[in-house]
Amino acid sequence: MLDVLIAQAPGRCQVFFNISKNVGIASPNDQIDVELVQLGYFCAAINPANPAPAEAKAIWKLVKPGERYTGTQTDPLSKAIEADQIRRGAQRDGHVSRIKSDLQYVTKTGGKEPFLLVGLCNNISDVLVSVYPRIDLDPRCPVNLAAHIKQLLRN
Repeated sequence: MLDVLIAQAPGRCQVFFNISKNVGIASPNDQIDVELVQLGYFCAAINPANPAPAEAKAIWKLVKPGERYTGTQTDPLSKAIEADQIRRGAQRDGHVSRIKSDLQYVTKTGGKEPFLLVGLCNNISDVLVSVYPRIDLDPRCPVNLAAHIKQLLRN
């Protein structure tokens, strides 16, 4: 199940939601994990502070939080993940990975890149700033994700 990571990230959100397993093509696609990733791309599409090109935002805008995810290449979420990986020059593996260790992964060339989910959480934080991290309080948060967040942050 989805959990919370606290990280030192000056000037950015320090609370990150973390998926339990990968989301995307040929991945486990737990419903709550999927809803978090969907919400991330929805927010990335409408975030005025997000410098992503209009072409990427247009693809992300097709993702509807809470909609059933098929896991196929033609699903809007799969296309959003691919567009994000192309835009970042990241490995094109077709999925969003669970965040590990220091919010970055080592690339094939030995460099470090932030996990896609870090950017998605930052976009959620930017768009839902008035309630973050209590994203369950925003009506755009999908039902299953909202119930899980409410339980997770109950104290």
